[in-house]
Amino acid sequence: MAEIRKELDEVEEVVGSNKTIQLEEELGDVLWDYLNLVRCLAQEETITLDSVFQRAVGKFDERISGVENGVTWKEIKQIQKQRFEDQK
Repeated sequence: MAEIRKELDEVEEVVGSNKTIQLEEELGDVLWDYLNLVRCLAQEETITLDSVFQRAVGKFDERISGVENGVTWKEIKQIQKQRFEDQK
């Protein structure tokens, strides 16, 4: 997780600098470190990379479609929080 934080700091330094190639590289590094973290956790915990992605894509789709359809960010987050509580 420390590596992800380090890469996020590097992204923050580049954002707004018009250094597109460097920004893409740093974002790629964040993604690389994130995927490696999930992979390692999948070996130690009861998660799978596939289930993490399914949940992420579901949240993303729900958030985008909600915003596009006039649902407030607060309402979307509340709906998702309640669903999470119901699944525990």
